[in-house]
Amino acid sequence: MLVVIGANGRTGLEILRLALASGRQVRPVCRDDRDTRVLEGIVSVQDICYADPDDPESLGAVMEGARQVVIAIDPRVAGPGAPMYGDHAGATCIEAATRAGAEVALYLSVAGGYRWSARRLNRRAFHLDRWVRQSTGRWSMMRFSCFHDEVIEGHVRPPDGGRPHTLPASSRWAPLSRADAARAVLGSLDDLVSGRTIYVGGPRVYSDQQLAAVIAPHVVPGSGAKTRFFVLPPGDLAVLPSATRVALGFSATETLEAALSPGEAGPSSEPAPAAAPPPPMAQRPPPGPHPADAGRDYKITADWGPDLRRVIHSALVEDLGRLGLPTDGVTVDLRYARAADDRRAVAHDGTLQALTGVRVLDSEGAVLHKGAVEFLHDALAQELRLWWVRDDGQIPEPVWRSLDLGVQRRARIDRHFADDARVQAPG
Repeated sequence: MLVVIGANGRTGLEILRLALASGRQVRPVCRDDRDTRVLEGIVSVQDICYADPDDPESLGAVMEGARQVVIAIDPRVAGPGAPMYGDHAGATCIEAATRAGAEVALYLSVAGGYRWSARRLNRRAFHLDRWVRQSTGRWSMMRFSCFHDEVIEGHVRPPDGGRPHTLPASSRWAPLSRADAARAVLGSLDDLVSGRTIYVGGPRVYSDQQLAAVIAPHVVPGSGAKTRFFVLPPGDLAVLPSATRVALGFSATETLEAALSPGEAGPSSEPAPAAAPPPPMAQRPPPGPHPADAGRDYKITADWGPDLRRVIHSALVEDLGRLGLPTDGVTVDLRYARAADDRRAVAHDGTLQALTGVRVLDSEGAVLHKGAVEFLHDALAQELRLWWVRDDGQIPEPVWRSLDLGVQRRARIDRHFADDARVQAPG
């Protein structure tokens, strides 16, 4: 049994349609009967179930017999006249699904769900997402770049007749259709891994200038005040088509150009793959040790585990390039490595510490580099960065600039980086 919570929303509705068309047994769940008109002709009114994601007691009955659960609740409002969902709504659904024995509970969100977002919708999404990630249930999350209808309603043809918004400058998006989102969801349910977030984008990435050029011929000026429909959030909300294909073995096919002009196909940002897409990540065999791993176990590596061990080796080899050193054919030598301090971080199913005495050997076994290794771990963003320490002791400029704003802000209040001039610099 597939349970779709929020089946009357735009994405939930497409998931419901596609699931029924493929012969799945589906249980559509809505908050109440005030906004279920969109389900007429798709499911019988007797088949619609009602439960409030903010009320754990109401969820037990709709989860009975569930094998898979998709949570497609809207962070804005919960139907006409209904208030926004509380911060714990998504996590409440996840935990109810886990208690009912569901194999997977997939929570759907947006790529721009940040605490500091300029858009209220995205700030709300952040708070729901945060509690899902902290849930004790078996959760997975799928975050979409943005949708065709969001572009059209906010920037092209606002349904309320108001003036469309201009596009935020210096931004990128990868819009996709709700139908492609539904295909991504249903195609991944059997392969999802608990605790993993997957980002999904459309078939093409647009900068603000490129998107403005695409929509320009279709923009309706409107009249009066700016439309009440939402503007796209600013920033980098792009998900490369290749990244979606690697993560899911799936590629979106419906273009924004076709949505703007039905019947006309739009160009893709990259050629179609010559071969079938690779299997989803969850179906691939473990990658094995990193080529730079000597394969020897030491006291310092006892708590790493295979995944963290590979991440550490990969990061140290990659950071050699920043130091102007070769990265091919090298070996990371840990025989003299020791913990630099008592600080620990849990990531990639292992535990690590800052290190001293780490050496890198070239292909002839000669010492190419030796020194200390520092790290930054942000549990909220699931971000781990490692680098070779230089004389100034600061986070390297390329590492610092590559961190998103939330990670940077949290690093500034981390006592470990209180004396790091780069971290504490204004702006």
